[in-house]
Amino acid sequence: MKYWNVIINSAWIAATAAIVLTGLGMIFMPELRQYHQNNKTIATLASDINQENKTYHEYKKKQERFRTEPEYVEQIAHEQGLVYPHEKIFNYEGDKNQTTIKDRIN
Repeated sequence: MKYWNVIINSAWIAATAAIVLTGLGMIFMPELRQYHQNNKTIATLASDINQENKTYHEYKKKQERFRTEPEYVEQIAHEQGLVYPHEKIFNYEGDKNQTTIKDRIN
């Protein structure tokens, strides 16, 4: 009988521990899921911030070029269709890319 009492007491302790651990797991599982979701959100936002920083630095480079390189400003203006008064634009239809040829007249 002594062995059966040890086995029954051990079974009760094991069952109680299992129930307590299951209860704790059920209590903390939503917080654990939220924690993992928050980590994913943080990683996504960090990636977005890095991309925005890259874009920002590209714009800063272009802005600096506008300040320091008159040729760059002229190139961008021509790409937008702007010309000097002494220039003419010749558009040739039929090309797939619709290329524009600019001819400077002095």
